[in-house]
Amino acid sequence: MIRTIFLHYLPQSIVKNNLKKVSAYRPQVTFLPMVPFRGKGPVLPQVPSARYQREQEEKKKQQQSVVSV
Repeated sequence: MIRTIFLHYLPQSIVKNNLKKVSAYRPQVTFLPMVPFRGKGPVLPQVPSARYQREQEEKKKQQQSVVSV
């Protein structure tokens, strides 16, 4: 009940700004291709995890060693 009363008295500009901040975070799994941006709002950049980056570097090293042999 308190939440409902509080939200009814907030200006719509504050609600919209908060919604923009919340919806800007769009995580995505790294083994799928990145989804193209098709919206109007801001999107935070997708940063792959350190583990995924390490695995990709190891794959590249293995492929280079196989090609050079």
